[in-house]
Amino acid sequence: MPDDHQLAGLIGQTYDAAIGDEDWTRVLDRLLGLFDARTGLLARSFVPMHDLVIIGIDEACIPQYRAHYQQRDPIRPMMPAPDGSIFTNFMLVPEAAYMRSEFYSDMLAPRDMHAGLFWMDPAGSDRTDTLSMWRPRSRPAWDEAQVRALRAIAPHLRRAMGIERRIAGAAARRTAVRLARGPSPLTRRERECLARVARGVSSKGIARELDLSTYTINEYVESAMRKLRASSRTEAVATAMVLGLLDT
Repeated sequence: MPDDHQLAGLIGQTYDAAIGDEDWTRVLDRLLGLFDARTGLLARSFVPMHDLVIIGIDEACIPQYRAHYQQRDPIRPMMPAPDGSIFTNFMLVPEAAYMRSEFYSDMLAPRDMHAGLFWMDPAGSDRTDTLSMWRPRSRPAWDEAQVRALRAIAPHLRRAMGIERRIAGAAARRTAVRLARGPSPLTRRERECLARVARGVSSKGIARELDLSTYTINEYVESAMRKLRASSRTEAVATAMVLGLLDT
């Protein structure tokens, strides 16, 4: 269990990530360490799914999960409304029943993911800010003390992500104002690529859709970032949306 000093350090690190002075991957890594978890995922609602923060999970399984196993997760129909909820998978489905599911046997068990602890919070859109942490079967399941500890951290995660969201939006609007006086700075291909990035498609996935090489897709995205004066794909997507350049 994290003590008060450790929680305070983590909370400070979270706000540092919000203003760009820390990396969210380091925040997630610290969370996993304090909660004795092996794998984790952090999804910020305004960031494309391509830029999920993940530790200990093979990136290749993410599109597989979204395309097939998401609808087979036995806890999905029972998830509480995303209103700052904190819960474990075994709060919603008995452990034995969960382990008999296709989702568990095909998606979780091969990755030694057993007991999940989740935080979900709405972000004023059709997506939510989400944190999930997983323990292997060899470790104890989550107890009430750990759920309470995450409840203490959750309000700070919410505020930090809100700060980051507002900072990113303000930067995108400033850039958009500078660029709005002229014609669209992006080519058709650059707009097509950014629109797919906004939908969470990886470079490999975009390459398949447009019948181009991954190298070419990355060149288009990087060219769009330069034209939009963006330091990341997320900022480029936000700026292009403010300018009305993307049909997502």
